[in-house]
Amino acid sequence: MVNEKRNSEDAILNNMEDCLNIFQRDALNLIKNNGWSLKFVRRSSCDQLTIVLEDVEGQEVAVLEEDGKINYWSGIVTRKNEDIH
Repeated sequence: MVNEKRNSEDAILNNMEDCLNIFQRDALNLIKNNGWSLKFVRRSSCDQLTIVLEDVEGQEVAVLEEDGKINYWSGIVTRKNEDIH
């Protein structure tokens, strides 16, 4: 049996950009020009969203904060980059 962490919570929307506020959308549009993209949106246990970005090579990740600032040193670890951060 699979241990499902989401329980009865709704899945994040198919269009993840719909989860972003205006500050985050503006920042995402700027960083896209440098090859970064929206990788995934993670919902924490207290219903807050963590917006994770990925560089064009898929080597680095960053977190897009609520105020639109980009946190390159977030400590987020993904399966693909676990030896980087």
